[in-house]
Amino acid sequence: MRPISVIPLQLLLTVSLTVLSSSVAAQSYVGIAAGKISSSLQCKNNCQTSVANIKLTAGVDLGSNWSLESQLHIASNMKGTFDRINAKTDSSISHKGIDLAALCRWRLNDKFALFSRTGIAFTSSEVKNPAADSSSTTRYSAVKPVIGAGLVYAITPLTYLRGDLDLRQARSDGSNSNITGLSLGIQSAF
Repeated sequence: MRPISVIPLQLLLTVSLTVLSSSVAAQSYVGIAAGKISSSLQCKNNCQTSVANIKLTAGVDLGSNWSLESQLHIASNMKGTFDRINAKTDSSISHKGIDLAALCRWRLNDKFALFSRTGIAFTSSEVKNPAADSSSTTRYSAVKPVIGAGLVYAITPLTYLRGDLDLRQARSDGSNSNITGLSLGIQSAF
C-alpha cells in the first residue's frame, strides 16, 4: 500500500493561490458546479461507476480570452465488484482532486462563450474493499493531464451559467482509469 503524497497537492495549491493572489488588477472569479463523473473501471456486478460530483472553481482572467483556474473536485462513492481490485464482494471507490489549468475563451456574442481548458490534475482515490473475514482500505494518487471544454452564458455582466465536460485519469485500482465529468454550475466574477 502506497500512502498518498501530500506534497504534489500542497505544491499545486500553493502555485494556484500564489498566481491568483498576484493578479490584483485582473478580474477574478469563483464558482460552484454539480454534475456526474463516469469511470472506465471494469465491473463484474452491482456496478455503479457513474456518480455525483461537486466542483469548486477559482480563477483569474489573464486577458480577454485567457484565464488561469483551479478546481477542487469531490465525488460520491462508486460501488461494485471491480475486476482489477480482485474484490470478492462489493467495493467502494471515492475520488477527490484538484487541478490547475489554462482556459481559452471564444466569445460568440455578448451572452455566450465557448472555452477549452488544459492543465494538470492531482487525483486521490480511496478504495474500500470489505471482505467476509477482514476489510481493507487502499489509497492511490496520481498527477495526470486534464482537458476540458464547455459553454458559458452571461446571466448578468458578472454572473455566468457554466457547463463543463472534463476528461482526466485517476489511479483507483493500481492502474489508470479514465474519468469523464459533466457538470453545470454558476460562476461569479469580482
